[in-house]
Amino acid sequence: MRYFLTIFCVIAVLLLTFCTPAKKAENTEPATQKSEEITYQHPQTRKLVDFVDKAAKLIEEKGEEAYPFFRQEGSEWFTGDEYIFVWGMDGMRYVYPPDVSGEGKSMLDLQDVNGKPIGKMIIAEADKGSGWVFYQWPRPEQTDPVWKATYIVSATLPNGEKVLAGSGIYDPKPEKAFVYKAVNDAVTLLQRDGLKAMDMMRTESSKFIFMDSYIFIKNMQGLELLNPIFPQYEGKNIFDLTDADGQKHVKAEIEAMKTQDEMWKEYLWPKPGSDVSVKKITFLRKTIVEGDTLLVAAGFYPEED
Repeated sequence: MRYFLTIFCVIAVLLLTFCTPAKKAENTEPATQKSEEITYQHPQTRKLVDFVDKAAKLIEEKGEEAYPFFRQEGSEWFTGDEYIFVWGMDGMRYVYPPDVSGEGKSMLDLQDVNGKPIGKMIIAEADKGSGWVFYQWPRPEQTDPVWKATYIVSATLPNGEKVLAGSGIYDPKPEKAFVYKAVNDAVTLLQRDGLKAMDMMRTESSKFIFMDSYIFIKNMQGLELLNPIFPQYEGKNIFDLTDADGQKHVKAEIEAMKTQDEMWKEYLWPKPGSDVSVKKITFLRKTIVEGDTLLVAAGFYPEED
């Protein structure tokens, strides 16, 4: 009897060992990164980001006691047209060193010469934690507007109130990070609002037209659906379009995007308002909108410091 009991136990152990499903191993591999890490290429951009980040940190440490430091002309916080401004998340301006008489006023309806809703755009970026707003604005004591890039960071005062700190630079350098963000924001908007979102993207007041960059969209057959700067291509199939070197860059993009979701592409193309083709670097992302697969893109023309 003991013999049969021993045999039974051995068989039971073997059954448990080989018949019980093995526990699925945890996937410890990192998620595939869709795009290379985007960093700022130009010193002036990095300097501005560090400047605003440092101000936001000071606000979080000292609260409103930090505001007088920002108003001290000649200090690290206020030299010439470099200064920190502070708003409430409702658009109320708390700190404005160039003209303290402008403090205590709402900036919510602030616009640039093209009707870009700067005030609302700044608050929208602060709501995300940080971001960029591009618009046209005259330099101090000048009347002709130039492109200005403003970087914004949200900060929480010791009492729990949220504010935003920001600063800007005139004639900003083009950055890979700028077009990368613009394309991703455009995809988010298209996925939310559908093709009607393109109507807004065509307007000069759109955040999707800035400096020499703009959003353009085509489908996987090569039909150009949106191009606010070169509208002659809209509604046309540009699959076989060539650049100044004879490169069929559209065809190459479409072929590559059959097997990937995003990419960078370099080719020759004129800047807005010019007929001369120069190097352009474009970021493309694939998305499905209203049943059609689209390539949403924006590019920049690289410059050296």
